[in-house]
Amino acid sequence: MYKLRTMHVMPPNAPRLTARHDPRVFPAGRILRSTKVDELPQLWNVLNGDMRFFGPRPEDPAIVHNCYEPWMLESLDVPPGIVGPGSLSYFEDESRIPSDPGEAEHYYVTVQLPRKIARDLAYVRRRTPAYDLALAVRTVLGILGIRSQSFKSVRLETATEEQVLGAVRSRPGSSLPG
Repeated sequence: MYKLRTMHVMPPNAPRLTARHDPRVFPAGRILRSTKVDELPQLWNVLNGDMRFFGPRPEDPAIVHNCYEPWMLESLDVPPGIVGPGSLSYFEDESRIPSDPGEAEHYYVTVQLPRKIARDLAYVRRRTPAYDLALAVRTVLGILGIRSQSFKSVRLETATEEQVLGAVRSRPGSSLPG
């Protein structure tokens, strides 16, 4: 997946995720990230057929390998996309991410990742051209700083998230917090 480099190269043992106000991000990188301009090179991935415009956002392979539970793998059954409901909910909730990179990664894996995957499963199970259009509009609104909680697709994602996470929590040995 192509992106513009917005931060220093990380050593192998560094946290995989970027925290709010992460010192590893270049000053210009903050602007590129906030406007999502760093994502533009992914259009090349779309043209090459490696990605689509809409679908679950590709995850860091280390997070898939180390953190995905069996129920999460269904989100990998469709081609990855530049924009997906899980990534939009993450984008809209970025203010909740801790400032420390290690804490940010822990928060992401324990809180955000299950929510993100549950919302992506709503897309995988119910994708339509209208859903894709709603994702496009929500993306533009998000970049402009406008929250999009009134969309029907958001209500559907929230309901699916609650169903999926409720079912996972009820399984014996579930690691999800209640």
